[in-house]
Parts: sequence; structure tokens; C-alpha cells
Amino acid sequence: MIAAWAEGMDLQDVLKKHPLDPGDLVAVCRQSIDLLRQILTAVPQPSLREKVTEAVNRLDRGVVRVTAE
Repeated sequence: MIAAWAEGMDLQDVLKKHPLDPGDLVAVCRQSIDLLRQILTAVPQPSLREKVTEAVNRLDRGVVRVTAE
């Protein structure tokens, strides 16, 4: 489910493939993003930081993204 979202699958297709509540998908993605950001602050290696940043960017899109208003 998370991999499908990170690979760019749209919300409706993810939910068809993995039947769950849309809010659960959003919550799991946001929790994953939070964990990845914690890892990012603890990792000194540039190559690993780059991969973690890419993972955050791939998850943090669409309905998952929290925007400040």
C-alpha cells in the first residue's frame, strides 16, 4: 500500500488494490513521513539522507500532504 502510493499510484487505484479507509492510508503515510524525518535528522551520510529525502517527497503528495493555510 505505501509502496504503491510512493510509486505514484493515485488514491482511487491504491484503495481499489488495498481496500481500507482513505483516512487510514493518509494516517499511515503521515506516520511514515514523520519517522523518515526523524531518521533524516539522525543520519550523517549524505547518500542515505538523499534517499530518505526522496522517500519523504514521494509519500508527501496529494491528500497526504499537510499544507499551512
